[in-house]
Amino acid sequence: MKSYYLLTLGMVFLLFASCDKIKEATTVEIETELEVEIPIATTGTSNATKSADAGINSFQYGGNATFSLADNEDLADYVNNIDEIIADGVATIQINGVPVEGSINTCLMKFGIAPTAGTTAFNLTTPVVANNGIISITDVAWVNGLLNTLKQNMKAAYKFDVSGDASFDVNHVIKIKVPVLIKANPL
Repeated sequence: MKSYYLLTLGMVFLLFASCDKIKEATTVEIETELEVEIPIATTGTSNATKSADAGINSFQYGGNATFSLADNEDLADYVNNIDEIIADGVATIQINGVPVEGSINTCLMKFGIAPTAGTTAFNLTTPVVANNGIISITDVAWVNGLLNTLKQNMKAAYKFDVSGDASFDVNHVIKIKVPVLIKANPL
């Protein structure tokens, strides 16, 4: 009788141990980029006001967009089964087609579960000047906050709000790219 209990206990242990091994073996790793495109435009009725700083024109701009993990083609089939989201490179925030010597003087980006965008992603207070018509910001400090928020609610749609001022009349798209490694398990 004792050996029967030991045998049963051993089989239960093997069953649970093998389930974990099967789950590990079926884990899928996906390298992809989380991408958001935010259309921004000059806001208000007055297109330009003189800035106190060296007579530079200052154009206020703003825009927003929504984002969901399910929007990413690489992840659409795994959204309900994601175990981990890991930053896998340098996040970029880019604006193309900027006039020569154009600059983004300030930029405040917030995100949150739609329809609210209350968490500050980053607040750029130092001007960034265009290089060959491109403004590119590689600030990674905000990425961990975004990924932690995504991990808490992977099925949600997220809203991004952007506002600030620039030295040019803004009618552009901010492209945000965050390279990630996703670990998902379809079981």
